[in-house]
Amino acid sequence: MLGIYRFILALNVAIFHLLGVNAIGPYAVFSFFILSGFLMTLIMHESYGYSVSGIKKYALNRVLRLFPVYWALLIVTLLIILWVGEDKSTNFHAAMAIPDTTREWLSNIFLMFIAERPIEVTPRLAPATWALTIELFFYFLIGLGISRTKTVTIIWLLVSLLYTIYFNVTHHLGIGYGTVMSASLPFALGACAYHFKDAIFRFVENYRLAFPLFVCFLLNLIVAASSKLILPEDIAWKAGVICVFSNLALSVFMTVVLFKNDKIFRNSTTKMLGDLSYPLYIFHWSGALLAAYLLNDISRENSPFTVFLIGLVMTLILSAIIERTLASKVELIRRRIKF
Repeated sequence: MLGIYRFILALNVAIFHLLGVNAIGPYAVFSFFILSGFLMTLIMHESYGYSVSGIKKYALNRVLRLFPVYWALLIVTLLIILWVGEDKSTNFHAAMAIPDTTREWLSNIFLMFIAERPIEVTPRLAPATWALTIELFFYFLIGLGISRTKTVTIIWLLVSLLYTIYFNVTHHLGIGYGTVMSASLPFALGACAYHFKDAIFRFVENYRLAFPLFVCFLLNLIVAASSKLILPEDIAWKAGVICVFSNLALSVFMTVVLFKNDKIFRNSTTKMLGDLSYPLYIFHWSGALLAAYLLNDISRENSPFTVFLIGLVMTLILSAIIERTLASKVELIRRRIKF
């Protein structure tokens, strides 16, 4: 079930970027952050531990999980940009330019878009990878023990909540987007969800809330996606703020419930979809660029859905090839390191 969940979140990001459906991309990224906070805390407690040896294995395993697949897709992306022309790639997405300096190359190779707002750093050959800079930052903190105990994790959550209150008072309502600080709250929520997963799951089971929560999660996305279309402007932004925070709460419940039921529903299909979620997230802009070029519609004004659909198919085919060839071999190494 977690595999399907991850795939749907990655697909939502692609739909948000390429079809312009309101809100669902940032919501999916926040859900990813919650899931990452949960899973990284889980594996530190139950697989690696906080010894020096455990932290080293955790760090190496994260590097092997992220970078080989990313580097393979980055090479393909670079070839696509060279083929279609940088003028067309930057017209398609302003960040999709070939790096000029050593620093820009290193940033793209090692996912280090270091700035107050990584989302604004350019060039990014794979535009969505700004979020991986944030992921790496919190992987680092979790490895060092920011979610090692319930007490420390709650303190992290409270600090994140205080920052969110400060942000709402000094900037605008919501939790912000594209910064490390705005990501702290969902990561902390995910870490807390791990520590209280049994209590959360008992609550859901006792009141038979699993299906209602799933429905609420979907309805929340639908309201957020359609609010600007169906609601007056002065109401739409208020609905959006409510949906942002509702998405965080519902994502916590979804993560715990899906985790608790993951072994029951796990099969080859759910595993395959979960494996495809990461390359889909990285490559969807590149696949769509290639599709737009082949359709002679770089501006996506004539056939945006066709560009999206063909780009998605090419992305999934390439993702499946890389998962079957490269990622499967890397996974064997990761398992040996883990144990």
